[in-house]
Amino acid sequence: MKEFKSESKRLLELMINSIYTNKEIFLRELISNSSDALDKRKFLSLTNDKASADFEIVISLDKDARTITIKDSGIGMDESDLEENLSTIAKSGTLAFKQKIAKENPKDAGQIGQFGVGFYSAFMVAKKIEVVSKKFDSKEIFLWTSYGVDGYDIKKVSSTQLSEKQSLLLDKNGGITIILTLHDDDDDFRYSQFLNDDTIEELVKKYSDYIRYPIRLEETIEVEVVEKNSKETKNSKKQKAKANETKPPLNSMIPIWKKPKSKVKEEELNEFYMTEFSDFSPPLKHIFASMEGTISYNTLLFIPSKLSDEFMRGEKISYGLKLYCEGVLVMEKCSDVLPEYLSFVKGLVDSSDLPLNISREILQHTKHLKIISRSLEKKILDEFRKTLDNDRELYEKIWREFGTALKFGSYEHFGVRKDSLKDLLLFNSSHENKLTTLKEYVERAGVSQEYIYYAVGESAEKIKKSVHCGAVLERGYEVLFLHDKIDEFVMKVLMEYGEKKFLPVTSPDAVELSNDEKDELLKEEDTAKELLTFIKTHLKGKIFDVRLSTKILDHATSLTSEGEITIEMEKVLGSVPSPNSKLQPPKAKKILLINPNHSVFQKMQQALKDDHSLLRNYSDLLLSLAMLGVGLPVDGGELSELVQRTI
Repeated sequence: MKEFKSESKRLLELMINSIYTNKEIFLRELISNSSDALDKRKFLSLTNDKASADFEIVISLDKDARTITIKDSGIGMDESDLEENLSTIAKSGTLAFKQKIAKENPKDAGQIGQFGVGFYSAFMVAKKIEVVSKKFDSKEIFLWTSYGVDGYDIKKVSSTQLSEKQSLLLDKNGGITIILTLHDDDDDFRYSQFLNDDTIEELVKKYSDYIRYPIRLEETIEVEVVEKNSKETKNSKKQKAKANETKPPLNSMIPIWKKPKSKVKEEELNEFYMTEFSDFSPPLKHIFASMEGTISYNTLLFIPSKLSDEFMRGEKISYGLKLYCEGVLVMEKCSDVLPEYLSFVKGLVDSSDLPLNISREILQHTKHLKIISRSLEKKILDEFRKTLDNDRELYEKIWREFGTALKFGSYEHFGVRKDSLKDLLLFNSSHENKLTTLKEYVERAGVSQEYIYYAVGESAEKIKKSVHCGAVLERGYEVLFLHDKIDEFVMKVLMEYGEKKFLPVTSPDAVELSNDEKDELLKEEDTAKELLTFIKTHLKGKIFDVRLSTKILDHATSLTSEGEITIEMEKVLGSVPSPNSKLQPPKAKKILLINPNHSVFQKMQQALKDDHSLLRNYSDLLLSLAMLGVGLPVDGGELSELVQRTI
């Protein structure tokens, strides 16, 4: 028995124990190798009629002998090929072949294997591997045998020297039969699971469903054979014998995403989505594309009809697209090909340009994935724009389910995507109580309106009843109603649209006073200076300032803020758990507004003269009422006592 080279031996030990993280992928690797061998022979058949064959892969199981046999009618290997490709780890005949034919016809260069090591993944499940090989158009048969790291043996054999199982070559002109003798089951792993038809079918469907050649499972069945006596028919005997029955292909062969769009019906796409992604409802939309460029790929994407249950519960979920290389599943969920804000999109990407590492489980160069990710993101957003323009009803359905994710995309990374996403954002509006785009708002506002007004609250109904919103609506301005936690952060990042700045209705600039109103307010503030100073001193630490305002209509008081952190932001940031319990979330600079036209104001002026204790109660009561008005927490017991002490 020959020994592997020392470098190859160390690599083989590493591969068996470390590189491959999932034992079941051995079947994917061996099927992929068979597919490559069939590719080579099929390519040869274009110029050589003798190379024609039944291009297929056949798997057979023997529970008694604990063997899995995989055979193909591919190009086959002679002794030197076996020595070079199987006995020297990481030597790839497929890669050399790919490079050769790529010069002649790039479209025919789509080989799966590139590193010549996937074959050795079989040692994760097999204690012995036999390879019976006959190269195309050769009469010689070779048997390669290995028990793993101990070494290998290659010998020339005749068909009469082979066992029945070893001689199962599909084609007299060439092919390979691989026989795996499985490890015995132990406490750590049940290897015999791979001897079940259902398991093999499941693995083929999972990893190799789109291999371009039929993959069949050959089943051994018992049949009755009648032996007739040449003299007397009545002495005929019935005996049982074994025969092989080949089932229909386990794999689909032609991926739905590689079929012409015109040949794929909506029902097929819906069925594929619901089956492949375990959803009971058809998707809202699908995106079917073939992209050419630095990296070429096919993609089939779906926008689900609703958010996943995990997402609804606020759980951290893994996301990503299925990643295929020439129809072979490489990764179940590849998050690198989608930005996180589009994590709700489901689907797959299939490319022959992916530089896989030796285990096919990880990609070598993330730059390829970045190229695909940028291309996919652009494609998805382009499709959303088309839907918004041509099918508003459908887009609004998509928005209601996934709009928050798009808002997050416009906000994250300091708004780097805001320009590509701003025209896709929808907002509830006071205009006809409908969803509107920013472009539509600006067109209605006209040139004379300086701002895009917005108000933040739990719902549109509550926002309309708020003090500040009412004042803006009364002056005929349209207001955007924001009720997602992220909304105000998005506005801060966007800053403006169509040269109109975003302005919260709580801003002092939201309602412009006439010159007469301004003069009157200045007089009131000058007269009430002592009162305002008293209130501000009493509420020190709770508020930033106290001011008079006639913009709050018939309300006695309200609360606003100034600076970058608004009251709504304070509420959102305060609800997010901090990794450092000593680190306090930022607070808004709160400003208590008092209506000088309200009767409470006159009572407070009188209390300034007569009863400072009562004035302190009034101040506390107004602050509590103002906090309630903007949704800040207030102690109910303390408020009840304040009311009783003040009335």
